Amino acid sequence: FAERGTMKGVMDSNGKIVIPFIYESGHCLFKKYSANNCRPEYAVVKRMGKWGILRQDGVEVIPCIYDEIKESGFGGDLYILLQKTIKKHP
Repeated sequence: FAERGTMKGVMDSNGKIVIPFIYESGHCLFKKYSANNCRPEYAVVKRMGKWGILRQDGVEVIPCIYDEIKESGFGGDLYILLQKTIKKHP
């Protein structure tokens, strides 16, 4: 991820914006937790205080509506826990 002001996004090697600079935070989510296989296919991003997941082409595959996203690896596989607070109105 690159930064413009306080926002993060991604540009390719030619300077073309691949993922717009609309995210407060972001990091790569790896398909496998292995030093030999660290191909970033997805990214965990935060927009307007909520977390989601993008494909490397910038499409939100999990919308930025979650309070927290936790990543965990087990046996070379990746597991993701999504947490969302639901407020009840009286």
